[in-house]
Amino acid sequence: MAEIFDSGSTARKGWAVSTQGLTKKFGGEYAVRNITFQIPQGKIFGFIGPSGCGKTTTVRLLTGIYQPTSGEVDVLGVHPKNFNARMRSRIGYMPQQFVLYPDLTILENLNFAASLYGLGVFNRIKRIKQDARFRGVEKHKNKLTRKLSGGMQRRLSLAATINPRS
Repeated sequence: MAEIFDSGSTARKGWAVSTQGLTKKFGGEYAVRNITFQIPQGKIFGFIGPSGCGKTTTVRLLTGIYQPTSGEVDVLGVHPKNFNARMRSRIGYMPQQFVLYPDLTILENLNFAASLYGLGVFNRIKRIKQDARFRGVEKHKNKLTRKLSGGMQRRLSLAATINPRS
């Protein structure tokens, strides 16, 4: 199917994300069916809905993990199938489940996450300390993550999700 959006078209119009008729089928089952929406640049957006309504599938379509069965999707001016490493580094994805390492400390998890973004070892230390302080996890920095409360795990997940280069 031909793309409606040329590279950068939605970014110029102020949209961070734009979909039109986005659909994903697994076999004969629709996971996402004909959704159209736009998210303006600089806005925080969340999906809320009952279990099984397509929230996770939609996010996976937006991040390029899944390819749509039909419809168009444009994220930061690019179709997700065309994301390069630089584009992927601009996207933070925080899954519902806690996916960090329970036997590592907060600082060790943040260090690991920063390394995935390609931040050099010398630049990591300052950024990780700033992030831990900003997210309110600094006083627990040497605690194993399995010993954190659910709320503290969410804060840590958010800190690990946000690109340290931004």
